[in-house]
Formats: sequence, C-alpha cells, structure tokens
Amino acid sequence: MLKRIKSMCAESKYKNLIAGVLGSFFLWFSISCSDADSEQLKADFSVINREWVGPEYWANPLQDWEIKNGSIVCNVAKPNRDLHLLTHEVSDEPGYFMTSVQAKVLNSLPPSDDNWVGFKIGKKGKFNDYRDDAIYGKGIEIGVTTKGLMFVRNNETKVLGTQNIDAGWLQRGLVLSVSISDHVESQAELVFSLTQTSGDTIRTLRFDDWQTTKFNGSFSIVSHFQPPEDKSEHQGTAFLNWYSEGSKLKYFTERKFGPLLFAQYTEHQKEVKMSIQMTPVGEFDDKEVSLELKNNQEWTKVSASAIDPMTRTAHFRFTNPFPIEDTPFRACYSYVDMNMGIRTDTLIGTIRAEPLQKDELVVAALSCNRDLGFPANDLVSAIKYHKPDLLFFGGDQLYESTGGFGTQRTPLNKATLDYLRKWYQFGWAYGELTNNYPTVTIPDDHDVFHGNLWGEGGHSVADSLGQGAKAQDYGGFKMPATWVNMVQKSQTWHLPDPVDPEPVQQGIGVYFTELKYAGISFAILEDRKWKSAPKNFLPEAGIYNGWPENQSWSAQTQSKVENATLLGERQHRFLEDWTADWSGDAWMKVLLSQTIFHNIGTLPRSAINDNVVPKLKIMKPGEYPSDDRPVSDFDTNGWPQQGRDRAIRTLRKAFAFHIAGDQHLGSTSQYGVDGYDDGGYAFCVPAISNIWPRRWFPSEPGMNPSPEFPKVTGGFLDGFGNKMTVNAVANPFSTGRKPIELYDRAAGYGIVRLNKETRDIVMECWPRFQDLSTGEGVQYPGWPIKINQLDNYGKKAVAYLPEIEIEGMENAVIEVINEADGERVYSVRVKGKSFRPKVFDKGVYTLRIGNPDGEMKIVKNIKAGSNEKINLSF
Repeated sequence: MLKRIKSMCAESKYKNLIAGVLGSFFLWFSISCSDADSEQLKADFSVINREWVGPEYWANPLQDWEIKNGSIVCNVAKPNRDLHLLTHEVSDEPGYFMTSVQAKVLNSLPPSDDNWVGFKIGKKGKFNDYRDDAIYGKGIEIGVTTKGLMFVRNNETKVLGTQNIDAGWLQRGLVLSVSISDHVESQAELVFSLTQTSGDTIRTLRFDDWQTTKFNGSFSIVSHFQPPEDKSEHQGTAFLNWYSEGSKLKYFTERKFGPLLFAQYTEHQKEVKMSIQMTPVGEFDDKEVSLELKNNQEWTKVSASAIDPMTRTAHFRFTNPFPIEDTPFRACYSYVDMNMGIRTDTLIGTIRAEPLQKDELVVAALSCNRDLGFPANDLVSAIKYHKPDLLFFGGDQLYESTGGFGTQRTPLNKATLDYLRKWYQFGWAYGELTNNYPTVTIPDDHDVFHGNLWGEGGHSVADSLGQGAKAQDYGGFKMPATWVNMVQKSQTWHLPDPVDPEPVQQGIGVYFTELKYAGISFAILEDRKWKSAPKNFLPEAGIYNGWPENQSWSAQTQSKVENATLLGERQHRFLEDWTADWSGDAWMKVLLSQTIFHNIGTLPRSAINDNVVPKLKIMKPGEYPSDDRPVSDFDTNGWPQQGRDRAIRTLRKAFAFHIAGDQHLGSTSQYGVDGYDDGGYAFCVPAISNIWPRRWFPSEPGMNPSPEFPKVTGGFLDGFGNKMTVNAVANPFSTGRKPIELYDRAAGYGIVRLNKETRDIVMECWPRFQDLSTGEGVQYPGWPIKINQLDNYGKKAVAYLPEIEIEGMENAVIEVINEADGERVYSVRVKGKSFRPKVFDKGVYTLRIGNPDGEMKIVKNIKAGSNEKINLSF
C-alpha cells in the first residue's frame, strides 16, 4: 500500500527565498534569469557552480558552458558557442527592446576579426518552433572582434559599421548593449554600444534603417573563436549581468527546460518501472526526486529516488495501485535558482491503464531520429492521432551530428554531457509522447557514437585503431565501458529487468528482456552486442566500414562462416524459452529489435560501398534505375547467415512477428530459410529523418511478385544469399516538398495493429508529410498490409494432426512436439475452442494442451494425417 502524505509538489518543503513580481515589460536577467517574471532582480552567483545554467536557457553545446565563480563561462575558444534564452523573445509588437551583458575574454589568442563576442538577435530556425530556434536558428550578429572591430551583420550583409576600439577592453571586461526602437512603419533604429564596467562609454554604432522584422525572434549571447593552428585548448568568454527590458519583450513561461525533462516507463505484469531524465544539477540542489500518483483528486507519494550521477536520471519501481484507469503522475524536484531561491519543478504525465479489454493493441514504431526536422511537431501530432498503446523507439535516437558541434569523446565527463545534450533533444521532441504512453527504447550503433557496431561480446577497441571505420571493422566498443553503460541506462533502465543480467566483457551491462503487456509478449533483443565483426572472419573480402570492397569476392557464395556470432548464445537461449512460454494470458508474440534479418537494399553496379547513397538521384514517381543490384551490407542482420537462420527458426515456433528499424528504408517482408516464405514477417519502419536514403530497385524481378508493384516485390536472394520475400518497400522519391532532405528521403514511421479477436496484424507505413488531422492521409505505396498471426510460420504443411475440440476452456495453448526427436515444433495460443495443427513431417507427435498458468493436458502418439478428432474437457 502507498502511504499517503502531504504532497511536496502541492506545497514545496522549501519557501521561496525571494518573492517574484510580474512586470509588464521590464526584466532583469542576471546570468540565469531564474526569476524572469520579476520586475527587477540582480542575482548573487558567488555560491553557485553548475554545469547546467538554468531552466531558461539552452547552451550550445551543453558541455562548453557552466556557472562558475559568479559568471557564466564558455570554457572553450571555439566557433558558434552561444547561450540561448528560451523564455523570452523579441515580439513583432511596436515598441522598444534593449539587452546588455558584461563580457570578459578569458584567453590571450592573437587578435583576429574571426574571433568575437556579442549577441545573436532575431534567431529563427526552419521549422517555426522555439526549440529549433535555440539550436539551429540564425539571426543578426552584433558584436566586437578581438581586433576591436564593432559590427552588425546578417546573412544578407556581411558587416555594417567600421568602428574600432582598443581590443584590450575585451580582456579587462566591458559591457555590450543593443537597443532597438521602432520609429517608422516597418523600420527600426539599432544602437550598439560598448561601455566600461564603470559606465563610461567606449564607442557606439547607430543605424536607423533596419527592417523591424529582422529583430523578431529569440536571442542569445555569443562566444565565437576559431581554434588556433596548434589545436591548443583555451577558454572562451565569461559573462555576467545579462539584462533585458522593453515593451517588445515577450515572456513564455512554458518554455523552461529542466531540471525535470521527460519520463519513460513500462508496465510489465502490473509492475511499473519509470525513469525520469534530468539536467545536470548542482551541489546546492536537492539530492532526490519524488514521484506522486493522482487518484480521486488527491496526490499520493510513491517514493523518492536518488539521482544517478552519470545518467542524471531518477528511477522508480512500483506496483501500479490503480491498474484499471489512466493515472496521472508527477515528478517533483527542488533546486536552487540563480537568486538563491528554492524552486520546485514538476513533470506531469500519465500511466495508461493496461488495455486488456481492447480488441486491438496499437504500437507506434519509430527509428533513426536524425535532427533535421527537429522538434518533429508534425510527427508527434501524427503519433497522437493514432492513439497508440505502446511506443517503440528502435535505435539511433540520436546521431553523432545531432545539434551540431560534432562529437566529443574525451574526457569522460565532457563526453557524457555531449551524449546527454543529444539525448535531451530526443526527449525535448518526444517527451510529450513518452510522458504519456508506455515506451520501449533500445539504443543502436549511433547512440553509442558508432557508425556501425559489431559488439564482439563487449570487448574494447584498441586505441591504436582510432575512432573511425577502421576501428569499427575490427569489432568491439570504441567508447569506455562506463560511458556505454551510461547510454544504456539512460535509454533502457525503465524496461523490465533483463532476463539474464550477467554483464559482458568490460562489465558492459545487458538489457535483453521480455515485456508482457495487454496480452502481447514482446521479446526485446540486442542485435549488436554479441555480433561478430566480419573483417575478423573474412579477410579476403576486403571489408571496409562493413562493405566488401574486393569486387572478385561474392558475399552470396563466400561469406558463410560457421563460428561467427549474431545474437550470442545467451539471447538464443532466451528466444527458445520465450517462444515456448505462453503464461500470463499471452495471445501473441512480437520481437522488437534494432534491425531485420536480411538485407533489403540495392546500389548501382559500379558502387563498391554505400558512400554513394546520399548522392544518388532521388527518383521521380514512375522512374526506375536500370542497373541496381542487391548489396551485402554487413551492418544488417543478413550476416552471419547461420545465426540469422537459427533466430528465424526459433521465432516461427511461436508465430512471432518482428518489428525493427535501422535500415532507413521502410519495408514489409517475409523470412525464408530452407525455402521462400517459410519464416515469419518483419516490418522495418522508415527513418524518422533520413540521413542515408537507401533504396530497393532490383534489376531482376522477384518470384511471384505483386501485380501492383512487380519490380520491387516477390522472392529474392539478398546480398548474402538469404531467401526473402519483399511485400512492400518505401523507396525515396521526389515529393516537391521542402526541405527535400527531409521529405524526399522516404522519412516516416510505422503503426502496427494487433487484433486479439481475429489475430490479424496490420502494418501501416506512413510518410512524414501526411497531415492526418484531415482524415485523408495516404500511406506509402503497398501499405497497409494485413496478415494473420499464423502466417508467421509460413512453411507449408506436409500433413495435419487431428482437429482438437476443447470443452471448458477458451483460447487454450497448444504445443506440438515431434516424438522422433523430442523437439518442439511450435506452440501457440489458439482462438476459440478448436484447432487443427499443421506439421511438416509425416510422423508421430505429442500435444500439450491447456493453460500454462493452470492445467496442461498431454496427448501422445498422435499420427500425422489422422482424421480422428481429439476431444478434451477441462
């Protein structure tokens, strides 16, 4: 039972030390602007040191900024570092705006007009959202270079103004001020002033013919330095007393970022596991996060959690006390603002009632979250439209390039912050979903800063191999084990506990597990962790970045090696156990993993690797390239073949359906092992935003193609010689929409509908650009596709066992065992009271029939082909 206590969120255990008064248009921002709603306030920073500046800001990038010794410090002398104010912007209302900040350059790099300190004003991104503005927005740059040149410039005008000052003022400290006043219709006066900290004016620039609209939008302070030729490390700039005011200044309290960011949770057999993602916090901030549930209009505390020092997450595990209804939750956290006041932040979400009574369970599946299109408002709206019961993010929640500024791999604390800022972008975009729907999230290669990953059981990559493709090709993890565990914990702690928690090499943890939810038994796998690196097994192939560059070598005929690993023995054992276990009223089995078990992809015959992919022509509707061939990309799970075949043979024993991503090419296909179509179906969902627009344009037709799409469907051998049947594929094509890098690369998402009454599975493949609010959305060509659960063991029957009639029990589990070798052929929970099992040999069989949570009856010595009915009563 939960103990009901007075809510910390309803009334903070701290009293705010400073009262805030909302001002109509006058604000004082001093570094953090924590009391942005105060009429006037000067903060005291002497006792605050923190890597996260505060909830009103986004730092570009996070790891380069901190509050230190009374200032906001940009700790690096590198380009385009800026601290963006989230909660305020310059509006299009007529009036006045002013902002000023004290700045001091902390390095002694040679004076240069390429190095400067100042502001960006009127920052705007491409997607009309303040989050996009904060990270990618461009605007008017106003500043002073370390040679002393004062300037105002934008994309159209390189430099306005030629005033110079003594550059030494930047090392001594000075105040930069910008004021904007509308004075005639659509025109504004801009005044840029530099003053001493004593208040004496150094120099002023004045312009009276700027378009007012140029200044509308967000603004930031900037520290911009080109790195020296010797690549030595230097600090950038220290800022304090950032002050802004004016009637044009508009306040948006809802735009604060942190310290509580987003939640992820699952519910497995009534147990809820929840992870709350946070920003970095400081020594004076609270050490715990509390969690409360709401029932009958009252909030009840569940528990409190310490904050993990690396992942910056708080963790909660509890039995859902209100399982039959949607239950609001809120996380609560108290922290010190920049004025030494104590503020309480709250994060609100919903624990959904497990939809046990629904006939149809809806899974929204997403993968490959490139940041073009951030913050994905269109996608979030579309997913909400489908009313999903479960979210699946199948990997590459972030890329090394996410948010700009490259990838920082050392030192460990900075590499952690670099990962977190990219992970924060994921939550900033999709937190509205993950806060309110159960979510399965699994990391893939880019999440751990790999282009490709062959984990080789967790061993480390030799430092001598560097960080590029050469290092990847030999297998293992490039980043330290502590860092890899941080990534995994941030993304997967909320999953049910791993079924076999023993770490792999270097102490790297595992997360493969089962999730039972609403009658669906989901297996969650780790495709990469144990996978062998092909370069170590196939030296003659000339492997580079996962591609065989020896053109006289054939992966279809020469790549099979018996001792290479795909899933690893532990995951294979798990799959065997999972496919046999129908307890807990499970009525369908679904596998969730990073990628599919074959290679659907073609390239021009002249291409020896996929480096050409981003440069390939995007076809117009109706166009078709003439010389593409199936490729052999060792990043896919088409290799090693024996591990792939073993997994498919195991999965079909439970008629399991497979959902995955990673390939950047949406597809529905059926696995083949000994023959075409003798395995289950796989749905590879398209990329959220496609950095690598792969395609499937085979020159030769497949076997038994669809009449509607005869060139791309049917039975094929992939580049590794694996049998596969392609049912539909979402090739990139020209849409006429902009930006073309987003809309012409077949971006989108998948929806899977699992029907309890019919046992049908419906796959929907949706383009990113469809506005479903009109009710007229169109899927990618070839979808929707409907199959039945029993289609996931596509092997043709040689014979049938007698029909089974069951009295006293509905929807029994039936297990078929071949008496010749004692092997389980398959097991399934049938629909209704009768079922006639198919078999693949004319032999003698044993049946186990009943409820695995109760009574199971055994019937032996059943001959295939017999027409005698089997009648059982329970």
